[in-house]
Amino acid sequence: MAFGLTIYAVLLAGLFFTKRRVFPFHCTLYLSISIAYALLEAVVMHTWQSDPAQATTSAGAVFTTLAWSALWILYLRGSRRVGATFVRG
Repeated sequence: MAFGLTIYAVLLAGLFFTKRRVFPFHCTLYLSISIAYALLEAVVMHTWQSDPAQATTSAGAVFTTLAWSALWILYLRGSRRVGATFVRG
């Protein structure tokens, strides 16, 4: 799954640099998938890992992913600048 996210990120970079109109949608989708992946990874680590320190690290990674993704999604959805920048069909 991580390899698929990497490929999607490369394609997303292409959309960003060509200023395609679909970039905000795909970036939001990518960030949402990243949140889901971080949550899934944390649940798996908590279920199969016996080290409590690792669970704390996983929770921190989930929180960081959630916070940054939420900020970027809000910016991509609400910013006039984003709407004015990504205008190519």
